Amino acid sequence: MEQEVPDMEVRKEVIAAVSAAVGLYLQAQQAAPISAEQAAPPAPAVAVTIDAWGMSGRQAMMDLRRYLQLRMLR
Repeated sequence: MEQEVPDMEVRKEVIAAVSAAVGLYLQAQQAAPISAEQAAPPAPAVAVTIDAWGMSGRQAMMDLRRYLQLRMLR
């Protein structure tokens, strides 16, 4: 049940073109991460501000829930 493979003519021009294309592709893949690092400078760090009123409000809500769960308000 072996199938015969037709004899294909090996052309040096085609082999050279394919190998050149593969070589260029590999070079482009290796150069892409380097150019991406150069193109995008790191973003500056965002200053974190603490909202004291918001934090105390959240704390009060959590305390109220805990008191209700412990049945301290009933």
